[in-house]
Amino acid sequence: MSKLTLAFRKLRLQYAQVKALRNDANDARYKEQRDVLLLLLKSPSLLVSTERRDYSKNRLYKYTNVLLGYSQNKEDYQMLLNEVTR
Repeated sequence: MSKLTLAFRKLRLQYAQVKALRNDANDARYKEQRDVLLLLLKSPSLLVSTERRDYSKNRLYKYTNVLLGYSQNKEDYQMLLNEVTR
């Protein structure tokens, strides 16, 4: 899989997650997911990386690690995207 495809999938999944949580009552969860999206946009190396990051250094890395797993598998990616965009 190309790095561009991986980056696009990560951004698309995270944007869908933020959009789904926008009107949610859990404001803290929304802000946390928005911070993950901003982290991806600010760090191109993280966006195209295929390596897992140590989330003891940054608590948001646990979400980027999950995104990586879903983004690398086409079936998982489609399933999650369909689930979030309902």
